[in-house]
Amino acid sequence: AKIVNFSECGIAILLNQQLEPEAQLELAPIGWTGSCSILKAVVTHARKKDDNWIHGCKFETNLSKADLEKLTAYQIKHSR
Repeated sequence: AKIVNFSECGIAILLNQQLEPEAQLELAPIGWTGSCSILKAVVTHARKKDDNWIHGCKFETNLSKADLEKLTAYQIKHSR
C-alpha cells in the first residue's frame, strides 16, 4: 500500500485491489516509530484510479499530535 494522504482522524491509501467499506485494517508502515506499532483503521469508501483503488479509512483512535508529526516526517522520508 502507498499512503496518499492522512490527517489525525484518517488515512487514504492506494492499493491494487478494492476493499469493501467497513473492512478492518491494521497498517504497519515500515520504519514507523509512533506510539503504537500498528495503526488500526476502517475503510469508509473506495474509488478507482487507473488500475488501482484509493481507499479512505478512518482511524480507530485519532492520532496524537506527536504521532501526526511522526507520520508527516515518515511520509516525507518515504515519498522520495
